[in-house]
Order: sequence, then C-alpha cells, then structure tokens
Amino acid sequence: MMRILQVVEATTAGVKTHVLNLVHHLDRSRFHLTVVCPPVRTAAYGDTSFVADVQEAGVRVITIPMRRELHPAHDLSAAWRLARLLRREPWDAMHLHSSKAGLIGRLAVAFSRRAVPVIYTPNAFAFQGRRGLSRRLYVAAERLLGRWTSALVCVSVGEREVALAARLVPPARLALIENAVPPRGARTAAEVAAARQALALPADAVVVGSVGRLSAQKGHRYLIEAAPAILARVPQAYIVLVGSGELRPALEREARRRGVAERVLFAGYRPGAAALASAFDCLALPSLWEGCPYALLEAMSARVPAVVTRIPGLEMIVDGENGLVVPPRDARALAEAIVRLLTDRPLAARLAEAGRSLVLSRYGLARQMRQTEELYERVAALAHLSRGASSVEEAKR
Repeated sequence: MMRILQVVEATTAGVKTHVLNLVHHLDRSRFHLTVVCPPVRTAAYGDTSFVADVQEAGVRVITIPMRRELHPAHDLSAAWRLARLLRREPWDAMHLHSSKAGLIGRLAVAFSRRAVPVIYTPNAFAFQGRRGLSRRLYVAAERLLGRWTSALVCVSVGEREVALAARLVPPARLALIENAVPPRGARTAAEVAAARQALALPADAVVVGSVGRLSAQKGHRYLIEAAPAILARVPQAYIVLVGSGELRPALEREARRRGVAERVLFAGYRPGAAALASAFDCLALPSLWEGCPYALLEAMSARVPAVVTRIPGLEMIVDGENGLVVPPRDARALAEAIVRLLTDRPLAARLAEAGRSLVLSRYGLARQMRQTEELYERVAALAHLSRGASSVEEAKR
C-alpha cells in the first residue's frame, strides 16, 4: 500500500473541496493517506471544519501551524517541522495543495534531504494576481522550487498554459487533471424554493448568484458596479454573494455608494454552498484569475447558466454555446450578459443544458480519481528507479 502525505494550508473553499474529494474517493485499499494542515485557518475565511471533515473520513491528521501570507520565520518553522515528519516516517509521495503548501512542502524536502517524490497542485498560481517586479519574483520562486517537484498538476487547460508560458517545470513534469464534481440531478422546483428560503429571498426574485471568497481574485467589485444597470432592466433582480473574505467591508461600502445595497445580499460563508446554486437564475463569475472553480462546475451540474470572464481556467465556457463570456474588469459587458440571460429564457435554458451535459461527460469524479491514482503510482515508480540507479552508481564507486 502506498503512503501518501497530503499537505494543505488553504483548508477552505475550492482547495478544501479538492482535498476532501481525494480523502473520500481515492482507493483506500491501495493508498494510505495522511493529511498535514493548520489547526484552523483564519476565521475570516468562514469555514473551520476541515480537520473534523478529514477525520470523519477515517484519515489521520497532523497539524502544523501555517499562515496564508508570506512570513519567512513562520514559513521556515513550518517547513522544518514538516521536514522532521518526512525523516521520521517512510512516504511514497507527498502531494502539496495551493501555493503556500507548495512553498512549505518543497522547502521541507530540501531540508530533510529525503528523496520524497513531490506532487504539487497550485489550484491557481499566486503570481497570477501580481504585476511587475512582484510577479517576476513569485515566478522565479516557483521555478526554483520546481527543482523539488516531480509533477505539477494543473486543474484546467488554461492553468497548464500558464505553467508552460512561465516555464515553471519541464513540460514532461506537467500533468493535466481537471477538477471534478459528484454527479447530481438537475435542480427541482422544491430545491429552488428551499434554496431561496434559506437565503431569505422573495419567491418572485430574479437571482444573480456568485460563489467564492470575497477577495480581489474573484472580481466582485465589477459585479456590484454592474448592479445598477442590471436593476434598471430587471427591477426584481437580487445579487447574492455567497462567501466570506477580507473585502466584505469594502464591497458593502461600494454597494451603498452605488445605491444598490438593498439588492446586494452578502450571504457569508455557507456550508453546502453548492446547494444554494439552485436559487440562482444565473451564476456570475467576474474573476480575474482562476484554476478551475468548483462553484462553476456545481452550478453547471445544477443546470444554472453562467456568465464568466475570458481568463485561463474558465475556458470550459464557450461563448454562446454553454454560457456567456465577457472581458475581465468590464462591468458594462458583464451587466449586458447577465441581463441577456435573465430576459432571454430560451437562451438561458439552452446554455444551461449544454453546460450540464459538459460536466456530466467531462468533469466526473471517477475520471479525476483514476488519473490521480495513476499519477501517484507513476511518480513513485520513477522515484524508485532513480534511487535504484543511484545505489548502483554508489556501489560502482
């Protein structure tokens, strides 16, 4: 049985979903999993249940304090503690999730001097939200850490293109394993009514929903900027933001400034947010960068039409075929696309059905788990061959 160490700092949102899918659906007769994570992530992110959720799956958890923001002393301490774990127990591979875990985990391998194969899934690169010198420094750091990366897993075609363009690792070490969601039936009238009741929305509301952390990455400010134009054409519209984050106070101020505060609902973090998508007449994702957002896959699975931005990681939406696509940072285009979906119901229904068909055919959990299991076995086998070759060379000397 292969022993796989999963290392996670971002124990909320999409990364949480990704890792919980692994601990619940990987073949446990072939893979013994241990999860390393912080005891609890910053309270502002809303969800504090990750450790309990992993333990409920029967998976061992080891806690090491980690911080989202860069903090050299704290990050080095976390890496050193992880290095001690790598030296203390035998591991066939280590899987790192998100950029901070990618930093700490690869430093730990360097500190431990153990030839532990490293698999790294960034779920969107930290440098994508930076510009100028800051971006160049982050890219340089990723390239340096690439020396301790056996495989870099991209969760979308667009993310793989970003990694190739930045030359983070040799192309042969890039793996494409797209995110996936469990199959679900199309939403029913009862589910729609229940979701709207949970959000305290009027029964006749027309709902524009967005699910994601309230951060600059998700582009919520452009959705709020678009709100007056949406309400002018669809007076019964409500805009619902599901998620917590550091930008909530600023976004609330912006809604008040634009006179739309009564129609912009800040729903906060909600466990089981995927079910709330049933309340939406359309999903709006005005993101500036992405990996492969679960919120989009879940909404598509529920037959909710989507408006997204033209960025890497959202390329599964083809404009006019299974959703609508607008330029990033363009509130006017965003408003026009949302109004189009809200007022042209045959178009919305056609796009929603095409989106659901795509998720069912391409984004299934069985495919994701199979590809991940194959990658673990391939990386571990290559590492074993490499160690064997090194032993032979040592014997010759």
